[in-house]
This record gives sequence, C-alpha cells and structure tokens, in this order.
Amino acid sequence: MAQRDNLYRRSSGIYVVRIAVPARYRLYTGQREIHASTETNDIRKARAIAAGLLVVWQRCLGEYQKLDREKLVSSAPALAGEGMISLAEFCGSTSASLQQVAQRLLDTNIPLFWLADGRPAYYVEDLSLVDKDDPEVFGFIIDSAINIGIRGSLSGYVQPLVSSRILREMIAGEPLDAETAFKSSEASSKAAWFVDFPGVEISPNSLMIHRVQAERLRLFWLSHSTVVSPVMPEKPKAITPVLLPSSIPDNEYVNRKYYSVKMSELCEKYIRYKRGGKFTEKAENRVREGFGLLLEVMGDSTLEKVDRDFLRKYESLLRSIPARRDLAKIRYKINDVHELIGKAKENGDPLMSDNAVRKYMRILFEAFQWADGEGIFNKSPANKFFAPVENEKMDQDFKSDFTDEDLNAIFGMPWYKRGTVDKNSQGQFHHYRAFHYWLPLIGFFTGARINELCQLYLDDIKQDAVGFYFFEISNERADQSLKTIHSRRKIPLHPTLIKLGLVRYCEALKKAGHERLFPELPYHPVKGYGDKASDWFNRSLLKERLGFEKESKKSFHSFRHTFSTRLKQAGIDSETRAQFVGHIRGSGETENRYSKDYPPAALYAVLESVTLGLPEVAPFVCEDGVDAVADALRIKQSNKSRKEPQ
Repeated sequence: MAQRDNLYRRSSGIYVVRIAVPARYRLYTGQREIHASTETNDIRKARAIAAGLLVVWQRCLGEYQKLDREKLVSSAPALAGEGMISLAEFCGSTSASLQQVAQRLLDTNIPLFWLADGRPAYYVEDLSLVDKDDPEVFGFIIDSAINIGIRGSLSGYVQPLVSSRILREMIAGEPLDAETAFKSSEASSKAAWFVDFPGVEISPNSLMIHRVQAERLRLFWLSHSTVVSPVMPEKPKAITPVLLPSSIPDNEYVNRKYYSVKMSELCEKYIRYKRGGKFTEKAENRVREGFGLLLEVMGDSTLEKVDRDFLRKYESLLRSIPARRDLAKIRYKINDVHELIGKAKENGDPLMSDNAVRKYMRILFEAFQWADGEGIFNKSPANKFFAPVENEKMDQDFKSDFTDEDLNAIFGMPWYKRGTVDKNSQGQFHHYRAFHYWLPLIGFFTGARINELCQLYLDDIKQDAVGFYFFEISNERADQSLKTIHSRRKIPLHPTLIKLGLVRYCEALKKAGHERLFPELPYHPVKGYGDKASDWFNRSLLKERLGFEKESKKSFHSFRHTFSTRLKQAGIDSETRAQFVGHIRGSGETENRYSKDYPPAALYAVLESVTLGLPEVAPFVCEDGVDAVADALRIKQSNKSRKEPQ
C-alpha cells in the first residue's frame, strides 16, 4: 500500500487521507493518526479533497498551540471520544465548579441526560391531557399521568422534562429534587414518560452530557483563558500544485466556507438568531423537534451534503415512518428509526401523514431561508420544494361558529341555572371552579382569546372617567403575553356581565386577598394561564360532557368567531370589529398608523346595539365563587405537599 501525497488506497479502491498527529497534540485528538475517506477512487479528485483537509489541519495545528494550558489541556483525554460523561467527572477533569457548568449548560441549552435503568414508567402521548397543579415544577399530577398513561419501562439515555429547573437548583446550591417526568426519545414536546413516586434520585454523578458537548464547553473556556505565545505549526508535507481547493467538487447550494458546519450546529446558530427577537420556548421546542427528527433519520450531516437530493431522500424516509412512532417504538421495542421503518412496512402500519411531513420539512426550510440570508447558503435547496396545494376552503371555514343549539347546551350547564352548584358532603367544591362560569360568558361577550382572559389581573378590569367598565388586554406583566401588537386593546364590559355579577365578584376577590381574576388557574411556562382552562373547556366540557364530535372544529375559539360573525351581521364595520377582537385595524396605512382606537364608551354603544343572543343565565353566587377558589388552591397545595419528601 504505497502512500502518495498523504493518501493511501483501500482495497475497495477508495482513497483515504492519512494525517500523522504530533505527540504533543494527541491530547486534543485522542489519536496518533487521523484517517479521513475522500469517498472517491479518482486520484485527481482525491488529491484535491486532501488539499482542503490538510489546509484545515494546518489551521487546527495553529489553534492547538494556544490550548496547551494546565488543567484544561490535561482534561482533553477525558472528554475525547463518543458517549456520555457525568457532570461530576467533567467538573473533576476541568476544575470547573458545578455552578459554572450548570450556568453554561443553561445559557447554551446543552441537553442533560439520565441513564434509565429499565424501571417501570408510564408513557403519555399528549401532555395536555395530564392534570396540572404546580406550575413551579411544571405542574403535573403523577396520579393523573399514571391513570391515562401506557405502562412500560424506561431505559437508555433520557432527558428530564424540565432540565432548566435542575440546572437552576445546581446554580443556587440547592439539593436536587427527585425527578418524575422525562421527555420521550421522540423530539416531540407533547409526549413524556412519568415515573411513580418517590421518583428518580438524581445527582451530578448520574446526570450526563455528551462528550462532544463537554469538549465544546472546554474549548469555550480555553478561548477565554490566558493565551501563551504561539509556536508556528509545521507545514504539511507533500502538497503538490494539483491540490487546488477550486477543484473540489462543489455543492451549488452551500457556501464553501461552511461546508464543514453540521446540521446540529446550524440549528443552534438559527436558534441564537431567533432569540434576538420574541422567540418563545414553544417556538424553540418546535425548531428543536424539527431538527431532532432530521438528525435521527439522516444523522448529523455536514452542510456539504445538504442539497436537493438530500432533502428528497429525507422526505421519502419521513413518508415511511409510522404515524405514531413513539408508540410504535414501545410496541416493537425498537429505538432505531430505520429498523422501525422496516417493521412498519412489514406490518402495514399507518404512516406519517402528508401534513406531518410538510410540517417537519417546513421547520428546516425556515432555517434554510435564514441561512440563505446569512450567506451560509448560496441559495436555499428548499426553494419551491413542494408543489402548491390549493385550499378547497376559505380561511373562515377552518373554524366553526357555535350554533344556537350549541350555546343552549353550553349555557345550560348546572352552574348557569343556579349561579353555583352544590358542595360535597365535606362542605367543599371538589370539581366546580369559578372560571367554569365566567370564562365562557366573557368569551361570548368579548370574542377574546382564552389566554388573554385567563391572564387578566383584577386591576385589568377598569373604569373610565365616564363610568364605563372595560377589560384592558395587554402584556404589561412578565406573565402576560399577546399574539401580536394589535392584540393590545380595551373591550367594554357588556351590561349583561355586570348584571350577572362580574364587578361584584372582582370586589369579593380583592377582599379575599387575590390579585388575579382567575387565581385558581396555574401558570404554564410555555402556554401561559390558558392551558388548564383550554383543556377543561375543549375536552372535558365539549367532548366528554356535551358529546361534541372529536373531529368537530368547535372549541373555545368558536366564541371568537361567533362574536365576530354577529357583529358583522349587525352591520358593524370591519375596523370596529378588528378592534374588538384584536386584529390589525384596517388595510391601509392611514387606519393603521394614524387612526386611534375607539374609547370604551363608543364600543359600549356598539355592544348595546347588537343582539348577541345569550340564553337565560342565573346571576353568579359570589360567595360560592370565592369558596371554590379557596378549595382549588387548597387542593393544589395538598398535591404539592404529597410530592415533597417527608
């Protein structure tokens, strides 16, 4: 096997680049030699590829000169290679404190893992179905998860559902709570595994990060440490004039400068860019889910390989994956997605829908569009990737208004007939909540989004100088959010809401020491205050109690459509309707930039002129409402105490 120009040829005919690593730099590579396939049996192409690799290696040698410093350098062997390293071992090898490491992991969103030992656990496909009571620890009631979950066993490396909480406990030097909830191996934010109490005892010895990420941290700290005078690296040998980078085969879509960037790195770059704007945790999870599936199916490819053919191959594989792959993995006891594809084909399982495929692909396409603008791509390989799909329905058809029959059913519930319900034998409200009465009513009379209502504070219900009461929808507080800037608005209280006792109830809540209109609703870090209320109305009330079809397009959002439709039918102009529901005001610059919103008094007159058609409802019993809030908070505290170690 004769070597020429740092190349040798395997028996297959493929040429391989061989780079001898000087002894003083083997700490950084963990190797005496580096062997990199050129993936070609053409000697001229192989020499051209070798030239590019040797140039990169020469740059690496220059970087290595700067890193020969005390503990950070001596830690390189511990961090080299594949697999996981515990936080305790990483701290020991780098002399970094646990607080420093935890802070850096939190800042960079590096995933944290625990090696599951096959213990019993319960798989829940949709987290929104699990009852929640304690938002500080993500609010999940384990008994609820066990009741609806599928029993299985938890094994392999898994991520805690809320790693940020663990890291913050480390930073504060607090004892680590036992962990009961873990992400599913599928990158979906909807599914999770739950372990019964007392949960999993975790520590810096049992929590892991990938060695590649550990090396990333080490190099970050190296780059911020004192640099010694560099020694000029040795020049690589046997580079001939034919080894010109220009002869390396091109990917027309990718800027050559970024050929070696991996898809995982592109994901992190894109997320860092998005965080510069208003990038929610939910949106970040969506991006990570999209890239996570790509890495699972195609591996962590470099951008040099990402072209149209690469995307077509990925699309084809997506269409071969079982529709519910997490459940399929449990059923077949298979973790590898390619083995799962074979098993699904063998058994004729339902496959991922076209909508799901497009959803995953579009997450990547959005990132590619950004990369195109950044100069990482010469042009996006995703341009016009999918043939356009012509909608057979107008936008208004995708959501349904409530019919009069629907409204009679909703407002015919027991608490609307009497303004309250009976207490149980202990003199308490176990299931009834005040928001059961008020949320549908306020939604009906305002057309507001459910989260806009659930996040209201008592001082968001105001009275103007003329004496008109109104809701102020805003995001003034840290726990309040709006869909768009146009969502900020003032909506008058309909006279019926006042007649039914809303203002009296607000005064009763203030007297009881509460600050929010719905203090019984917990806060979800991604979904806000509306999570539990949405689940109650859409699932528990409409589908389970009133028998609405699962495929029905009706939900709490239908109040919004019903309200807007009835304003339109009453002849109310589009700009006024837009102000009521929080849409952009008008279509021209004059309306959007220069026109001011109508004051609450003017909108009150509009409401009085429109017949909304509410069925007969009994006034709210304020005393029972305050008691129901107290009972809900007591139950929440009781559930929280059950979770705490005795």
